[in-house]
Amino acid sequence: MPASAKFWRWLAPGVMRTASRVCKRWRAVVFSEPALWRVFFLPLHHEFQQGELAARRVVLQRVGAMLLRFTQLAFLQLRLPELRQADMAALAQLPPLASLDCCARQVPACLADCLSQLSALETLRLESIAALPPMQQLTRSPRLRHLRIRSPADGKQDWLPVPSDFAALQTYDYQTFGFGVAGAWMAGCTCCRDPQGGEGDVALSLMNAAAVGALGALLRALVPAGARLTCLEVRNSALDAAPLHGCPDQLSALTELSLSGCSTARHQSDVPAVLAAPLGQAPRLADLSVMGGSLEALPECVTSRRGLTRLALEHNEPRKLPKGAYLADLRELDLSWNNVGRVPVSLKADTSLAGLSLHGDRPLKAADIEGVLARLPALTTLDLGNTGTPQAVLRELHARLPRLAILLSSRRGY
Repeated sequence: MPASAKFWRWLAPGVMRTASRVCKRWRAVVFSEPALWRVFFLPLHHEFQQGELAARRVVLQRVGAMLLRFTQLAFLQLRLPELRQADMAALAQLPPLASLDCCARQVPACLADCLSQLSALETLRLESIAALPPMQQLTRSPRLRHLRIRSPADGKQDWLPVPSDFAALQTYDYQTFGFGVAGAWMAGCTCCRDPQGGEGDVALSLMNAAAVGALGALLRALVPAGARLTCLEVRNSALDAAPLHGCPDQLSALTELSLSGCSTARHQSDVPAVLAAPLGQAPRLADLSVMGGSLEALPECVTSRRGLTRLALEHNEPRKLPKGAYLADLRELDLSWNNVGRVPVSLKADTSLAGLSLHGDRPLKAADIEGVLARLPALTTLDLGNTGTPQAVLRELHARLPRLAILLSSRRGY
């Protein structure tokens, strides 16, 4: 590279474009030196005027012809009305490409096959307002570690690649109107690194899952090869107890389980059985959330369990909070939006409880202060937002427990 151009690699793309207009010599340097084109960004947004869009297409065609010379291009971001087969042929000539972010209204049928030939590709983001073609061939990408696909479903059962079939996949995000895997059907699935876990620990989130025939088979397909499932979230899904059995290997390292807005496929009375199935196979579980499930009572599989440090029961209908072994280790309890009338007396047995949320419940009463709250030696935070607790009771609470942090925001603060 000419000495006068070495500093350009640190300049923003806009500055480089300006530099290319200084003179013919500078222009030749800008468009002929591969080291200056490790990052290439050309936005094409649908809200542009037709004239501007046409001009940008001309630029894309001109640069596309030069892509063959950009032998060090590592990152490419495309925003196109249509990704043509000719564009895919140009991409195939970029072996060092490590990251591709592509958003297009239409894509060719050969998309997955062409992308799988990019041997250095590690990060891939695909987004389209139209249905994507089958993407299973992406599993042939030897180094692909991060994958995001967002597109309407095309109605095929297995049009998305099975995550466990990848050689190096670590995280992925599938957001569609529906796709099938391992006999189940869902609208979305996200797998990311568990921020509370160690190396190789992942958090898996399933959205709108239905027809789950066997949870074990589903988790084997969705958890990347070599990863360990430590956090599982299931949202807005219909579940039965029977398919949730038979997966102790997949749940052996699970520390956090969240069921949000889920229902049983048969009847509300099946909820205890649905909870008992995963809890019986997850010996390390410490964080349990059952939100929006109309749970009227805690089942025995929860109340008899030791080792729970956090329990969230937001938007349920528990009539009471029973005594049990689960209170021995509990440090955080969320009873938000449960229409709780009195602080459960059973909490007096929980000497480790540090955080309690009554957000959206009935107003706190003075009797609850001496009867329960003052008997919780570890309590440091109490959320009373949206409870309408009278000022007189709040003053009494502060006087009795001056070190207690009382949250009164209308937003969830705990």
